[in-house]
Amino acid sequence: MKRMMKRFTALALTFAMLFTAELFAPQNTTEVQAASTPRFTDKSYVVTYQPGEYFTSYTLLSIVGCNRATEIKDVKSSNTSVCRLQVKQGYLRAFYYKTGTATITCKVKGKKISTKLVVKKYASPVKNFKIGKKEFASMFKTASNREYYHTNKIKNQKLNIVMNKNWVMTGIYTSLNGTSKSNYRLGAKTKYSAKISSSGAYDHIRINCTNKKTGMIETIELDLHYE
Repeated sequence: MKRMMKRFTALALTFAMLFTAELFAPQNTTEVQAASTPRFTDKSYVVTYQPGEYFTSYTLLSIVGCNRATEIKDVKSSNTSVCRLQVKQGYLRAFYYKTGTATITCKVKGKKISTKLVVKKYASPVKNFKIGKKEFASMFKTASNREYYHTNKIKNQKLNIVMNKNWVMTGIYTSLNGTSKSNYRLGAKTKYSAKISSSGAYDHIRINCTNKKTGMIETIELDLHYE
């Protein structure tokens, strides 16, 4: 029961963070750009599909020169089995269900604009993800977010991360024992190590990764739950 309550609380926090990100980020950018000629911010968007996730995955397709849902008309996905679309305030939310490609079109203030959504199969960026003697890398083979429940406190153990071929680590965020630290200016590291301690119920380690060959971006997160 205790574990179920922790999982429920973690999921509730995830919903809250997603809601906050959507509420503030897109409006701030599109209002500044409202006088521009309507267009999607990118010619194509590349995302990864991870079977077995808790929620249907989605990404935000921002539109330059638009800040109202009423300005977006005739929204279409060329492949609805890959993705479906939802109109928001100045952007589209694209839900994706499997690997594949879909062309996204719509009219903004009478101008037809388009972009592509490319959904690729998820591949783990990490070769090694160790805390002390315990290896977590195998947990990330099928999903980027994993949970670890433990009854022994982690005290001054070495966190050691080694990236897979073509992948680099660009940033790290940790929340351990009530203390949060971040470093998003790592550059492009293939290895990382630090001493950590963890005895919190909702501790976590999050790393940002980029594939130098494909440009793919992934975020790996390990949630640590001390019981």
